[in-house]
Amino acid sequence: MRIFRRLLGIALIATIALPIAFVSSAVLWHYIAPTYYAYKWSNDFNKIKTIDDAEICSQADRDIFVYKFDNNEWLIARCETSCCSGAGYDISIIHDSQGNTYMNTDYSFCGKDIGEIFQRFEGKNSRPPKSLDDFYKHTQIPLVKRSGPGA
Repeated sequence: MRIFRRLLGIALIATIALPIAFVSSAVLWHYIAPTYYAYKWSNDFNKIKTIDDAEICSQADRDIFVYKFDNNEWLIARCETSCCSGAGYDISIIHDSQGNTYMNTDYSFCGKDIGEIFQRFEGKNSRPPKSLDDFYKHTQIPLVKRSGPGA
């Protein structure tokens, strides 16, 4: 009889504790994941030095977007979103040919739709960006400098 009561007690504790642990880990991951994402992709992107490296990286991961400007400057970007990937958070990481890495945790683009950032330049009265300076000067997305010269 004692063994039965102990097993019943253990089963009762397990049925209460396991869902609490699962929910707690999901909530905790919601707060940890953006930091992990920013760290991982910033470090990976900081290793990229050429447009060829960036294009190889984008071929290996379909969620990476590479854009080459008319003056041969370039940028590479990746994001996670609540809406498309179900990540539960929004974050974008952008790395450019000048060695700068920027991020935004308030707004994200949906996968390859990160090209949307360039469509903001392509209205009736505007044009696509011609350089990184042009891009950063006119983009409406607030970006926080994470690394690079002057960070």
